[in-house]
Amino acid sequence: MTGVDMSEEMLCVAAQKAQSLPEAPLFVCQRLQDLQLPRGVDLAVCALDSLDYITDPADCEKAIRRVYKALNPGGCFIFDVNTPEKLRAMDGQIFLDKDEDVYCVWRGEFDHAANICSYGMDLFQRKGSVWVRSFEEHREYAYSAQQLTDYLHRAGFTGIEVYADRRFEAPRPGEQRIYIKARKGRIL
Repeated sequence: MTGVDMSEEMLCVAAQKAQSLPEAPLFVCQRLQDLQLPRGVDLAVCALDSLDYITDPADCEKAIRRVYKALNPGGCFIFDVNTPEKLRAMDGQIFLDKDEDVYCVWRGEFDHAANICSYGMDLFQRKGSVWVRSFEEHREYAYSAQQLTDYLHRAGFTGIEVYADRRFEAPRPGEQRIYIKARKGRIL
């Protein structure tokens, strides 16, 4: 197994979580649009809106081509994205999430000209008797299913299927998330 992320911090967290595994995964720090693996893989999974975070469509298409190149013949690429409807609906919204040790407030803003949803997150985490504040900013591009399937076709993928959120059926209008599966050629 190989884990790829452009964040060294996220790879350190993953490596810590993988310590108890009988065989440690290989962790590679690189951007998906620069993906180069030491060997081909049979399955590539890109989860948690990772492609949405590539805010330049040309870079997203390049990332899909790099995944295609990394797959063995017959290999499969599975990923999820937020739908444009979901990201557009976040414009002007304020969200709150809390538990005993974390309090998170985030607000969304959608830039229609750039087709990007930005949301700032204020995180308050309890450290003993005090609360420590941190801030994160996220930016996601609103890729349509058609745009992504076009990128997949141009990269050479076949057998492209688009699924609804956690259901093996076609997405319905208003879907919040979609999953896409594509294959590099046929299974040998």
